[in-house]
Amino acid sequence: MNACHLVVVRQAETDWNAAGRIQGQADSPLSVKGQGQARCLAKNLQNQRFAALYSSDLSRARETMTIAMGQRVQHTTYLPCLRERHLGIFQGLTHVEAEALDAASHHAYLSNDPHFTIPSGESQQSFCSRSLQCLEDLANQHLGEDVLVITHGGVIGCLLRYTLGIPLRQVKHFRVDNAAIAHFTYSPESAWFMECWGDIRHLDERGFC
Repeated sequence: MNACHLVVVRQAETDWNAAGRIQGQADSPLSVKGQGQARCLAKNLQNQRFAALYSSDLSRARETMTIAMGQRVQHTTYLPCLRERHLGIFQGLTHVEAEALDAASHHAYLSNDPHFTIPSGESQQSFCSRSLQCLEDLANQHLGEDVLVITHGGVIGCLLRYTLGIPLRQVKHFRVDNAAIAHFTYSPESAWFMECWGDIRHLDERGFC
């Protein structure tokens, strides 16, 4: 089968991840733990050969790719379509702060309504459509090849839901850990297939290798 094999990785932990802040397309640097996670990725991926490297253009994904790929990072293509969902007025806030700012919108955001658009942000439906189209375009460009993609939890979650037929409205019963690795294949004939999910064997309980 002429399929593309995608190794899809969530970016390593950031300071805002550790503090429980809503990140979206706003950015914070990798935490000390996150830098360690990225070094573990480097060890895990050092013997793997990829036809192409792609990353979200947000700095936390770029930093993860730089540490993980070392000298190979120069071959990376950075794409805005791989960005996390834009979470509008909630970006940079904790959930307590978001509730205090706009309780109605915060409740709607947590309700899993795929069509709700956060003020100044984007809906889950439009975000997933954008992410899936981006990944499918990449896969079609690299049929028969192995590709590395470093992106964000929301993007990877959209791909999992689409692949397994999980509705966007359904409550999430899966995790996308920082620096976790997932393996998907794509072919025009059979679309997406998940081979491996949430691999964090390269990390110890503290997030280091």
